[in-house]
Amino acid sequence: MKRQLVVLLSVLTLVATMSLAACGGDETAAPVIHTVVVEKEVVKEVEVKGDTVEVVKEVEVKVKGDTVVVTATAGAVPVPTVVPEQPAPTPKGAKGTLTFASIQVQSVMGLNSQGWVPKNIFPVTEDLFVYDFDGNREALQLAESWDLAEDLSYVDITIKEGIPWQGGGHGDFGFLTAHDVAYSYNDANPAWNPVSITDGGGFWSNLIGKQEVIALDDKTVRFPFAQFDVRWASFYLTDSGLGAQVISEQVLEQKGEDWAKANPIGTGPYTINEWEEGGKIVLDRVEDHWRKTGEASSITFIHAPEEATRLAMMRTGEADAMEISVNQIPSMQRNGMVAAGTGGGIQMGVFFSGNLWEETHAGTGEDLPPAGTFVHDIQWIGNPFKPTDPNNPADLACSGVEYPEILDVGKGCGDMEQARLVRQALAVSIDRDLILETVLGGIGNAVYVEYFDPKDSNWQDKWFVPYDTKLAEENLNKAGFERGDDGKRFRMALYAGPELGGGLGISGEIADAVAGFWQELGIDVEVQKGAYAIFRPSVVGRTNTIPWLTSCGEGRDGNPWDWPKGVQMSSRSRGGFSCGFETPFAANQYGMAAANPDKAERIELMNGTANYLWEQSLNPGVVSVPLSIVYNPNAIADWPMRPDWRSGWNAPEYITLK
Repeated sequence: MKRQLVVLLSVLTLVATMSLAACGGDETAAPVIHTVVVEKEVVKEVEVKGDTVEVVKEVEVKVKGDTVVVTATAGAVPVPTVVPEQPAPTPKGAKGTLTFASIQVQSVMGLNSQGWVPKNIFPVTEDLFVYDFDGNREALQLAESWDLAEDLSYVDITIKEGIPWQGGGHGDFGFLTAHDVAYSYNDANPAWNPVSITDGGGFWSNLIGKQEVIALDDKTVRFPFAQFDVRWASFYLTDSGLGAQVISEQVLEQKGEDWAKANPIGTGPYTINEWEEGGKIVLDRVEDHWRKTGEASSITFIHAPEEATRLAMMRTGEADAMEISVNQIPSMQRNGMVAAGTGGGIQMGVFFSGNLWEETHAGTGEDLPPAGTFVHDIQWIGNPFKPTDPNNPADLACSGVEYPEILDVGKGCGDMEQARLVRQALAVSIDRDLILETVLGGIGNAVYVEYFDPKDSNWQDKWFVPYDTKLAEENLNKAGFERGDDGKRFRMALYAGPELGGGLGISGEIADAVAGFWQELGIDVEVQKGAYAIFRPSVVGRTNTIPWLTSCGEGRDGNPWDWPKGVQMSSRSRGGFSCGFETPFAANQYGMAAANPDKAERIELMNGTANYLWEQSLNPGVVSVPLSIVYNPNAIADWPMRPDWRSGWNAPEYITLK
C-alpha cells in the first residue's frame, strides 16, 4: 500500500501577528500566525508498512476573491489520521485518575541547580510567563506586569499577589513573593551559582552573567542583563522555555537543602505525592487552584522506556496515555486511540564537537584556556591555531570559502578546509528521505541546517543539502582521506543524543541509519548509546570530540526564524551546556541580533548564520520528528494543549475526563 502525505507547497506572503509586551511596549515576541497564499497541492506517495494514511495539517481557509488564503500556526507539524478498526479498551484505573506511560521518570529535582523539571508537562511549578492557547509566547502567568529599562540593562517584574505555595501535605510555606523568584533564578544560573547543572545553564550565563537577581521588595524582582536578548520573556522566563522553575525559598530555610532537593514545592495545579526515579511519579490535584483546577484527581507517570511495554499498557487499558514514536501512531489509531500534540517537531542533527575556534570569551572578553580538542589531529575538527600540519594536502587553500576564525593566514588554512570537506562529505552522504520513510514511517520532514526550519517562509533553497555520494567521495579524497587497501578511510564514533528516547529510542535508530551511510563511504563508525548523564559533562566542559546526534536544545520546528541563535554554539554559554563547538562568527551574529529591536534586521542576521552553518557543515540537520502522544478516548474526552515548540504535550490540568 502507499501512504499519502498531503503537502501544501506555497509562495508565502507572510503576515505575522506580534504579541505586544505587557508594559514596555517593546516588540520582542516571535510571530505566531502565518498567512500563506497556496499555489498548488502536491501529493507525495511513500512506501510504508501497509497503511494508507492521510496526513492533515489543521488550517483555517478563507477566500478572498479567487485567492485561497490558508492560515496556520507557525511550525505546526502534521500528524496522521487512521480510521479505527476496533474500539479502545476500558481503562483499568480508578475513576477520576489517569495513568501516563512515560519514556523516562527522571531523578527528582526540587532545586534548579540539580537539573531540569519540565514545568509545562509536570504542572507542579509555574513560571513568570506562559505560552497561551492562542499562541502568545509572553502571556502573563506569575508575573503581573513588567518594566524594561530604556538602556536594556535590566527588567523589573511585578509578581501577582496571593498565590499560595502548594505544600502537598508537607507544611505551610506561605505565599509567592519576589524573593522566591530571585532565589530560584540565582540557584539556576551557573555564573552566579557555580554548582548549578541546570539544563539551560549556558543561556543563564549569557543572559545574566555573574550578576544577582534581586528582589526590590516583596512584589518586584529585578533581572539584570549581561547580554540583553529579545527572547527574555518568550524563551528565558516562560513555562515552555528554559528549565528554571519558580520554587520557594522558605522550603530551603525551613527544611534544609537535602529535603528541598527531594521535594519540589511549587504553585502549580498539582503537587507531588510520590516520586521514584526509574519507577513512577504520582501527582495529586490542588483543589481550588488559583489558575486552573484539574479534573483528574491524580495523575501517575509510569517509567516504561521500552515502547513495546508502553504500547501493551495502552492496548490493555493499564495506561490512559503514552509517549509514542511517530511510526507507531497509525497502529494505535487502528486500536481506537487518539493522537494529539502541541504541533512541535524536534530537529535531529549532527553536531561536530571539538571545533573550538574562539580565543576570547564572546561575552566578557576574557582569554579562554587552550582547547584540548586540538591535541590530536581529528578529521572533522579544523585547527585555526595551527592551520597547516603534515597531513594537509598542499593544495588545500581557502579559495572560495571565508574563514573568519582563521588566526594565522600566513601559511594558508589547510586544516580548516580539510575538516570542512570532511564535514560536508558526511553531510551530503545522508539520505534524509530514506530515513524519513524507513525510520519515521513517512511522517516528519527533512532538515538541512539544524535550527532552521525548511517549512519557514524565510527558508532559501541554497541551504538545501543534497544526497550526493559522488561529492562525498570526492571531498574525502580531496581532503587526503582516500580508501585504504581494506576499503577503509578512518574510524570515528557517533553518539545518539538523549532526545526521543535516546539510544534505545528513535534517536538511536536515526543514529544507526546515519552511521550506515557513513559506513558506505569507507568510514568505520561506532554508534554510542550510553547514558546521557555520562556524556553530558564532556559538552559542558568543552572536552568532547565525538560528533553527536541531537537537537541541542533549540532545534525545534516552529522556532521563530528571527530568534537570535548562537549562544550554545559559542563561548557565551561557558559554565553551562553547549552544542560542542564554538565559533566567533556565530557568537558575533548572536550579539548583533539579541538586542536588535528590528525583526527584519534580526531575520537578515539569522540568514547570515544559516548561510555560514550550511557552508561550514558544523551542524547539518537530518530529520524533524513530530512530538506526539496518544490517549484512550474512554479515559480522556478532550486534551487541549498550548502551541509549544519545545515539548510534544503539555497542560494536563486542562484534560476533560470521559
